[in-house]
Amino acid sequence: MDYLEGNPKKQRVTERYLLILYSVYHFCMFLYSVNSRWETWTSALMVIAAASSWIVYVGKYRDYHFRAMYTAVMVQINMVLYMMHVDNLFLSFATFLALVVLMGIYEIPDILYTPFISSTFAIFYHAFIAQTIDYHSLEAVFSAILQCINIYGVEYTVFFWVKKRSDANIRLVKVIRELKETERSKDDF
Repeated sequence: MDYLEGNPKKQRVTERYLLILYSVYHFCMFLYSVNSRWETWTSALMVIAAASSWIVYVGKYRDYHFRAMYTAVMVQINMVLYMMHVDNLFLSFATFLALVVLMGIYEIPDILYTPFISSTFAIFYHAFIAQTIDYHSLEAVFSAILQCINIYGVEYTVFFWVKKRSDANIRLVKVIRELKETERSKDDF
């Protein structure tokens, strides 16, 4: 029953595991930003985002849901900074999608809105502000559309999977409680 309702010990292990993986991603993005000579504030913000996620985790601030959402937002800030600075947005999608799948491990459906917002922002940024998406050939347009379908498709699939699992756990906990109550009332009779 603890497993279905969110065992705090399991949640801490999940948080630590994901923070370690995210730290590797943050570190690689930070090295990339320094090597590519991005603005100093970008690299500093990446370090602050990663460090603050660890501070929130170690300090056990609020609850699991808050810490997971906080970390997800920090990861997405770093990912958006990374995607804004790369010349080819679509080459960054593999890293982005790996992070989306990792966010599914938190088992919190709402957390998956953050990558949707990030990817939408990055696509609009590259399409209309940076203008790095090529619209001059039909092949390039179809390729861009296919990449967008891929990213939104994976995001939706992970969201659907997490939501379905979460809903099933809620229903199962409810049934178990009803069965326990029925058993108690039968014992009282």
